Amino acid sequence: MGNSLLKISKTFKKLNPFEGMLLIDNGYIISSAGNSETLQRSVAYSSVQQFQLKKESDKLRLIEKYPNSIDNISEYINKNIIVKDFYNENTIIYNSNNNYNETIYLGYIIGPLYYSIGQFQQLNEYCKYVNRIFKNISHTNLISSHYDNTINSKSQENSDIENIRKFNNFIKSILINLTVNQGDSVLDLGSGKGGDLNKWCNRKIKLLTSVDISKKSLKEAENRFNNMHWCKFNTEWIYADPYTTLLNTGHKYDIVSCQFSLHYAFDTDIHIDTVFKNISLNLKSGGLFIATIPNYLEILGRVSKYGKEFGNNAYNIKFKTLENINSPYGVEYIFTLSDSVNSLPEYLINTEYMLQIANKYNLVLEFLIPFTDFYNKYYNDFERLYQKLNIKQLSETDFDVVKLYSVLSLKKL
Repeated sequence: MGNSLLKISKTFKKLNPFEGMLLIDNGYIISSAGNSETLQRSVAYSSVQQFQLKKESDKLRLIEKYPNSIDNISEYINKNIIVKDFYNENTIIYNSNNNYNETIYLGYIIGPLYYSIGQFQQLNEYCKYVNRIFKNISHTNLISSHYDNTINSKSQENSDIENIRKFNNFIKSILINLTVNQGDSVLDLGSGKGGDLNKWCNRKIKLLTSVDISKKSLKEAENRFNNMHWCKFNTEWIYADPYTTLLNTGHKYDIVSCQFSLHYAFDTDIHIDTVFKNISLNLKSGGLFIATIPNYLEILGRVSKYGKEFGNNAYNIKFKTLENINSPYGVEYIFTLSDSVNSLPEYLINTEYMLQIANKYNLVLEFLIPFTDFYNKYYNDFERLYQKLNIKQLSETDFDVVKLYSVLSLKKL
């Protein structure tokens, strides 16, 4: 990649530094062709030699000649145009009515924003199409399938873990209230079915970008938001795995949030590195990463006391082996939570290793506090919210579950 950047910099000297270009691992690039990522501009960048180096006035005169529709542009430039969903392999538009000899490939993100897609194989062919940029792997498909097909046999109101859910929501509400300000932009990794939409709404944020590997969950969240007419912030919905693939959202966020899903990245060191690269890449300097994660020391303590399997009527954890229990990553266990998670593989978050990788990407620890300690510290400040959520006194079974988690905040330098 370093050599490619050197060649690009020599050829496109005025990018300074690569303005309008988002570089992806393995040599893939997305070229926005400037600050106005319109369809016409992206087509021009893909089909006109050295479009990026033209004066802005010359660019405008050029793209003003282009029609507005893909069909008409295709006919105007005598080239096929294919538009791909940037975050997966789906073809959105395939224009080949005239079967031209040349084809332009564009990536669609959101908004709508169009980008040219390519891989630098030769300097004079800078928009050659490559295979899908973001790829899922087998364990991702398993997790995605689980959440796509999860159908609760009971409503949340009648669930065996209703009180645990309410308590967890209380903890997340405190975390969000302490860290999110009015007008902030938020990137939500593993956003699920939109359980935190009300929390973002209450903080009066300006932008929420939701990323999840479950299409059904994302659609449910989008539908849920569309019925929340009192929420006025902008939204984006991205189907992708933020733990296995590099995300270039085109934004810098005040907050990156990851609630109850960061552990899925800890199957390999590559995925841990990827998720913290994604966090840092998309977070403003001074911005915060906030998360709820498994309590590493609490789980190790229960392993020491009970062995490789333990639980109660609400949850169960079963390790296949304890031989690698102290490894920094790849420590798998099967997790079950009544009416919620059914025998899904999860991974221990070795907090020492996590902070080591976070520091590599200029993310430093603000706090890491177990749920119960966090509750004790802030309950008096949020007592009215606690009462509003109608949380009953936690039973011993409830406490056993909530003690399995901690709240985390990292700050980008």
